[in-house]
Amino acid sequence: MLADWRTRLLHDHPALFPDLRVVATGLGPTLVSVGWPSVGEGWRALVERACARIADACAGVPAAEVAILGIEEKWGTLRLTVSTLDLCETASAAVDLAVDLAEARSLHVCETCGAPGRFSVKHGWYATVCAAHADGYLPVRSRDLDLQVTTMIVGDRTVRMARRYEVRSDRFIALEPPIDEDS
Repeated sequence: MLADWRTRLLHDHPALFPDLRVVATGLGPTLVSVGWPSVGEGWRALVERACARIADACAGVPAAEVAILGIEEKWGTLRLTVSTLDLCETASAAVDLAVDLAEARSLHVCETCGAPGRFSVKHGWYATVCAAHADGYLPVRSRDLDLQVTTMIVGDRTVRMARRYEVRSDRFIALEPPIDEDS
């Protein structure tokens, strides 16, 4: 039952997939969940690392409810949809960071094989692919691909922050001091 990495992921993190159940199929029993990873083998490590980070962020947090509702490719990058309920601010920020890091890293990893890849386009379809899997895809050239601008409510203030994803260290670097929009 644990032959596929996706099945092992659900088995290893049952708390993240609360709707997890065993279903009988023609090939025998299998685990299923609404959060089933619908991405290529190349993003396996990204998904596994994100799930481990999310599980670590919620470990020991009383009354925390976290559910992965989707793991998919969208517009050529990884998308993780996570529902959180009753998480403290620290755990919630750690879950958000785990999701953001995985999604940012997916711009640099071929979804098919896991080799270094480039965000590319072919006839309006986006994908992150390596040279071996490009098959007519052309790299999207933009120095802003790794830029993220976020708006957060901090207390009673709205704060906007910009950061850039750094591939080598798998982390975000703040680009400027936060902008307090309410001042």
